[in-house]
Amino acid sequence: MGLGKFPAAVVIFFFLLPATASSVTLYEKEDFKINLHGHARYLLSSNEDPYFDGHVADNTTRLRTTFKFLTGTPAYGEVSLDSTYKFGSVLDSPLFIMTKDMPPPTYYNWEKTYIDEGDRYGQVSVYRAMFILEEQKYRLVLGRQRLAYGTALFWSPVDIWNPVSPLALEPELKTGVDGVSGTLWATDNLTFTALAGAADEWEDAKVAGSASYNIESYTLDFMVGKYREDEVYAFDFVGYIRDAGVRGEFTYTVNEEGDDFPRAVLGMDYAWPNGLYLAGEYYYNGGPLKINPLAPWEAYIESTGVDTLNRNFVGATMEYDIDPLMVGMITVLYDVDKGSQMTGPSLVYYYSGSMTISGGGQFFSGAEDGEFGMYPDVGWFKLRWDF
Repeated sequence: MGLGKFPAAVVIFFFLLPATASSVTLYEKEDFKINLHGHARYLLSSNEDPYFDGHVADNTTRLRTTFKFLTGTPAYGEVSLDSTYKFGSVLDSPLFIMTKDMPPPTYYNWEKTYIDEGDRYGQVSVYRAMFILEEQKYRLVLGRQRLAYGTALFWSPVDIWNPVSPLALEPELKTGVDGVSGTLWATDNLTFTALAGAADEWEDAKVAGSASYNIESYTLDFMVGKYREDEVYAFDFVGYIRDAGVRGEFTYTVNEEGDDFPRAVLGMDYAWPNGLYLAGEYYYNGGPLKINPLAPWEAYIESTGVDTLNRNFVGATMEYDIDPLMVGMITVLYDVDKGSQMTGPSLVYYYSGSMTISGGGQFFSGAEDGEFGMYPDVGWFKLRWDF
């Protein structure tokens, strides 16, 4: 079977999988147990690459296996492994060639390329690896983990670790941090968290501490953090005004160069009984990207989901339950300063209790020197099976 027939084989494989997702017990002896769960995913994306003379197709399959080691005590472990296989003309694109051999953003390099033959590329990596000690009032985690800060839907400046771009085709992929974290539930209304990432030098360290307080329908978070050489002071909230959800974030970043800047997000969402959901968000970025003309790629490769060229943005999304198994969505991101935008329609079909099929696109328009006008349109298709 040639590579050109591989996507059809993937589709057939997914449809023959079991209808419901459930974890599997691999080993059990007295109180010790090893459980397995995970998912398999196929993602096809297609676009015209402005940096590569021609059409770019990216076929990526990913198998994630998560092993949970239960001991019958408050201590347990969890390890998630990703096996990724990629093929298509994306392997010839300058951006992929430039980035594939770059070290990961984590402290430890737990990645292994098992095939790199020009027309196919495969890699195995550790997504999570945690030792957890959890009691009624506290939780301690050591290893590769993610402690998510922030409440925003599209842009989250409070998530100083690895905020995800609103253009990401796999936004659920969230890079972990190699370090230690702790959560203390001091009272029913007050929670403290702290996270420290491994680093060789203090200048490269990533640390953060926060306090969270619940009052009526609102949760208020106050955070102080250090991201490499930057100090970050942050506040976020989430709650309700009657039946409408409201959320907001504010950060102030202090750096050695004296280019201190604020970032802020304010959003609202509402769900109607008929299956209609609307959400809107405004983002202000007081610290836009600075492009080095001698090395313009560096800023884009190292940028995060909240690093933008311009300052003012509006995002909105609408979802509607077409029937109990199908949801239609459309997301619009608008660059207020330059007048460019991204329009992203999509359709999600829940084929079974474990199978999800989705497809859509991202269509860019407006000023080419704006945030979104320079991007080529992208079409995508996903299959996901959870087990």
